[in-house]
Amino acid sequence: MSNIEEGHHFELQTNAEGHSLIVLLEGRIDSVNAEDFETQLNWEIKGYDDRAVILDFSNLAYISSAGLRVILQAAKMRGGASTRIMLCAVPDAVMQIIKIAGFDRVIDIFSDAATAANTAKS
Repeated sequence: MSNIEEGHHFELQTNAEGHSLIVLLEGRIDSVNAEDFETQLNWEIKGYDDRAVILDFSNLAYISSAGLRVILQAAKMRGGASTRIMLCAVPDAVMQIIKIAGFDRVIDIFSDAATAANTAKS
C-alpha cells in the first residue's frame, strides 16, 4: 500500500504470467499519491523489460490525470510492441476519465487480462 492519508490510497500487486506482467491496481490514484504510484510501478516493472505490462484496473475506483501521466511516462520508457503497457478491466467511471483525457487513443485497452495477454503474445 502507498499513501495512507484518508481517501488517498492505492494498492499494487503483480503477477508474472507467460509473456506478461499483470499489475493489479486497487483504490484511488490521484495527485496526492501519484508520485508514490510512479515509484512503486517503476519498481515493480523493473527487470521485466522483455514482457508486456498489463495494468488491471478492475479494482481501481479513480485515477486522475497525474496517474495517467505516470502510466504514459512508463509506456514511453518501455518502447517496443512486445513490452508495451496495456490496460484492462477498466470500470465505466474510470473509462470516462480516460476518454476525456484522450488516453484511449494512445494506450491499448482490453476487456480483461486474458485478452490483453493473448495480444501480448502475438
